[in-house]
Amino acid sequence: MNYLQICQRVHDIAGFQGQFTGVTATGYQAVLTAAVREAYEDVQRYRAEWNSLKQNRTINVDGTKDVYTLSDLFGATVTVDLADYRYINWTKDSESRARRLQQVEWDTFQLMKFSDEGDRPHYWTYDPANYDLYLGHLDALYQLDLFYTLDLDILVKNTQVPLIPNRHHNIIVYGACMKLATFVGQPTLFDTYSVKYAEELGQLMRETNPPKTVTKRPIA
Repeated sequence: MNYLQICQRVHDIAGFQGQFTGVTATGYQAVLTAAVREAYEDVQRYRAEWNSLKQNRTINVDGTKDVYTLSDLFGATVTVDLADYRYINWTKDSESRARRLQQVEWDTFQLMKFSDEGDRPHYWTYDPANYDLYLGHLDALYQLDLFYTLDLDILVKNTQVPLIPNRHHNIIVYGACMKLATFVGQPTLFDTYSVKYAEELGQLMRETNPPKTVTKRPIA
């Protein structure tokens, strides 16, 4: 479903009169569109690494500088969609396996000393204040694969489709109905769709939010 279709379904469930023809609305329909938009954002914020919010791009780095702003990485004319870094890979050549660069904590990175002659890509960190990327001094031009999570996807246009899998778009409908329950004065609306929301959220997490495992190693 797209933004308009989700709003139309919420409109019908809430029992509003009239037709819902566009997301650029006023009055009670503006409240409805805001509820749908916020419900979608709530789902995105619930976990940091939904599969649908993972992205990657190729970046070029070299020995001319060790600090790269988001404009350097994405281009001055491109809207930056990075919410957070995940990891960085480097592949030496077509016959080599990708090598993951080692991420170092910001404060620790400030204490490290790198060769003036430069080296292959090894370490990286980022400034938590502005997300500038820091690399150890390099000896040549390299292409790296930057993996990151997307910034919030904001619903704006009628035809815009949420990034989460289509089969789970009902979770946005359920979340919006919960938000509208007080506005329309129907507490049963909240009770009904809060149960549906919890069920759908659990299914969405099982399918699109990979579990993390912890390996325990004994200390000799």
